Amino acid sequence: MYRLKNRQTGIPQAIRFHQPELNWTSRPGSFENIVGQIIRVRLGNPHYLQKHGWATDHDAVADELDAYMARVCLDNGWTKYVQAGESDAPPPTRARPSLRRSAGNAAAGASVLVRFINNSSEAVSRDVSERRATVCAVCPQNKSGDLSSFFTVPVSNAIRAALNLKRDMKLETSKDQSLGVCLACGCPLRLKLHLPIRMIAEGLTAESRLELDSKCWIPDEENNEINHS
Repeated sequence: MYRLKNRQTGIPQAIRFHQPELNWTSRPGSFENIVGQIIRVRLGNPHYLQKHGWATDHDAVADELDAYMARVCLDNGWTKYVQAGESDAPPPTRARPSLRRSAGNAAAGASVLVRFINNSSEAVSRDVSERRATVCAVCPQNKSGDLSSFFTVPVSNAIRAALNLKRDMKLETSKDQSLGVCLACGCPLRLKLHLPIRMIAEGLTAESRLELDSKCWIPDEENNEINHS
């Protein structure tokens, strides 16, 4: 089984863990800190703990996190952080998907944003969208460029129409001019920032989650949603 070469060595976008059954993603922290987060969230959900037979022993969870992050590294081509076990082949080299392909996979998600923006009644508050925008404006996953560089013509046109409608609804932030498309999920940020976190979480694929920057606001908001539900 592939393992990290060093659990204390930082990797691109930081150590993290996602528990899909709980729609939970760890907060930024050290390897040991995240092991503790996993144990606490599992113990705090006894029904799911029993149903899925999750480990809560420190060493077992540490091994699980190690293997999880090794897969993340392999999936992203970060092979220098991974070592193979005795029965494994050398870590393969895998090219990361092209921006065009990633964004193409997110076209359906962009369409959801367009439909949502036609009814702003569920939009988050201005304070929330502004806080999100502040994070996204300086995020390395924020990519500027014409919409047609990322999406098909029909989707690009629909997004442009939604952006115009959004302006009429006064759904805007002070960072709009600095916002482009998120390379992690392929979403146009000036639309995404106004969605409730539950809609964003439902449309986020496992692959996209692994691409989120370590400072992304999505995992924190998801955790807050779970803690207050």
